[in-house]
Amino acid sequence: MCNHDPMDTANLEHAARRYRDAEAAFEAARADLQTEAIAFLRQTSERGAQTAAANITGWSREHLRSLRKKADDDAEVEALRRKVRELSATGEPQPAAAAPRVQVSAVVPSEPLPELLPKEFRKVVARAMSRAKPDQRERLNLTAKTAEQLGRNGNDEVLKAAFEMELLTHDEVYGTNEEPTA
Repeated sequence: MCNHDPMDTANLEHAARRYRDAEAAFEAARADLQTEAIAFLRQTSERGAQTAAANITGWSREHLRSLRKKADDDAEVEALRRKVRELSATGEPQPAAAAPRVQVSAVVPSEPLPELLPKEFRKVVARAMSRAKPDQRERLNLTAKTAEQLGRNGNDEVLKAAFEMELLTHDEVYGTNEEPTA
């Protein structure tokens, strides 16, 4: 039987803790530097701004352009999200006379949306748009754009929004289960 003394891991644990703390500080400093570089590039329109920022940060002008584009895209997506939330919160219910309703069954939230061919999707969206008020059209367009920028299926997001605004009926999207009568 071998008796081993338990290893003293205190030094290793201390070094690992210092490393993790330094890594976290480094990431925070990098985020601050990126934020300041983007703010600098946005506030000045001088021709040599990218070069100056590149010299100060040590990053290439291409990297700085990439950081700014990502920040601008993130800001645009957030602005679109705010606009969709505002439109959702202030959206007026559509008057009953605005669109004919032939709803046979209610939308079941847990029911998966059908996979529509592009032509079918365009037809359904055109129907919803023809019934929508201007603010509802804007919400549908913003929903599609936001979903696209977030890498989601824009078709599903637009259909969900159209259902929420009662611009489409269940049967218009899913079809009817009724057999044609002769």
